[in-house]
Amino acid sequence: MVFNLAQRHRIRCLYYTAPQFAPKAAFEMAMAHFKLMRIEPHVGSSNLDKRTVKLSAMLNKIDRKGWDEVNSLSLYSMADGKSDPWEGFVANWMFDNKLGAFMWNVNESEGSDTDFEEATSQAIGLIKPNWGFGDIFPGTGILIFGRSPSFSVDNFYMGGFIDRVFVDRLCQWNLLSRVHLNRVIEGRRFNDWIESDPTHGKLENRGGSRIWSIQSDLLVPITVRLQQAGIIFDHHIHYDPWWWSFAARIERGDLTRSDVMRMLIDHIAETGVVPNPPRSLRRTSDNVFVASQHDVTQWLHTWRHPAALLLAPAGPT
Repeated sequence: MVFNLAQRHRIRCLYYTAPQFAPKAAFEMAMAHFKLMRIEPHVGSSNLDKRTVKLSAMLNKIDRKGWDEVNSLSLYSMADGKSDPWEGFVANWMFDNKLGAFMWNVNESEGSDTDFEEATSQAIGLIKPNWGFGDIFPGTGILIFGRSPSFSVDNFYMGGFIDRVFVDRLCQWNLLSRVHLNRVIEGRRFNDWIESDPTHGKLENRGGSRIWSIQSDLLVPITVRLQQAGIIFDHHIHYDPWWWSFAARIERGDLTRSDVMRMLIDHIAETGVVPNPPRSLRRTSDNVFVASQHDVTQWLHTWRHPAALLLAPAGPT
């Protein structure tokens, strides 16, 4: 595996739940986007392939199996006689309906920024994503689209969270949903906070979605303020305490981990605020922190879950 960090790639990643890409229409859009950038795809793969193959071989297999069997597709424009994308590529267009993810990735030296953004806008208009990010990344960025498991599995972006891609800052390009813009930061709706001050970035409409652009010199201070407001996802704060608080109920079969996360995300989407998890109390017999079952039951009542009517498991109240 070779990563050429001297390369720089423009990348836009979009995440969606519905509608999804229709496979054949997605392929046609991909080919149009490569043409727009004046580059040609050479290899690709779908969920029907075990590895990346020549484009003609990929299409032959799809013709045999049928487009209805396709739920993911990835096309690459290669350079310098390479056939393995892990060794480097010029451009990549991919979608995965099971993951709810789309990526448009083109070497900065290819095509124009205007055409790159036009292709992005077309994809936004088609799938109506719930969240997205973009920037200029060193290397090919082949692994960029995969998010942290606790963020992705439960679609925390549906609660208006942003997953930080870089260690110390947000991306310069961010697609935000209505739920994101209704989150609360420093006592104001996120939308109002952004528009109140030019140093908070700029919002614009794109393909029916809202794009938040941030100048490079503002990225770090804005990141700190969003982190303080709980808008940037942190699994130590927004995932672990809730999962562990409900562990006794989950183990007993009253509800599932996914139930807890879905109800929490729905609550945040409705209120715009991240609540405090159930209190953790020390169980002296084995020195383990467990949640107050009174608090857990109160949350189940708030979320109108039928498990609220069940007798709480033994433990601190």
